[in-house]
Amino acid sequence: MLMKMHIARVAAALVAAALAGEAFALREISFMTAMPAGTAPVVDGSLNDACWKDGVANTTYYEFNKVNPKRYAYPTSCTVVYDAKGIYVGVVNYDPSMKTLKRNVVKHNDPQTWTDDSAEIYFDAKANGEAYYKYVVNSAGKCDTAWR
Repeated sequence: MLMKMHIARVAAALVAAALAGEAFALREISFMTAMPAGTAPVVDGSLNDACWKDGVANTTYYEFNKVNPKRYAYPTSCTVVYDAKGIYVGVVNYDPSMKTLKRNVVKHNDPQTWTDDSAEIYFDAKANGEAYYKYVVNSAGKCDTAWR
């Protein structure tokens, strides 16, 4: 009986260590560097402003909701810049088949927006993993926010 309890504790410790390692790896690939913008971008849907070229683009994306996610097959990027007035996020999501994108949500502030083909941005102001502010926009341009 004592041996079974010991094996169960070791197995539990190994599972916990594996999960902690996996969570750490996933958390590491999601951090981004926000660069100061010399001049704020024009918020017009175009990413031609100088600040986007000077920013650090995150191009590491993985398949969503898969047990063993692979790198996303199409080039995708996200750049974050800031100035004294705010934080600006530029996202480019490539997809070869725009006609098949999921766009079921047709109004703003729908908590199901994330279930469409969408981009989700999480801000963790204290960088401690305890709270966040989330902004999501689907492929139809409908937005939703959430916080914890």
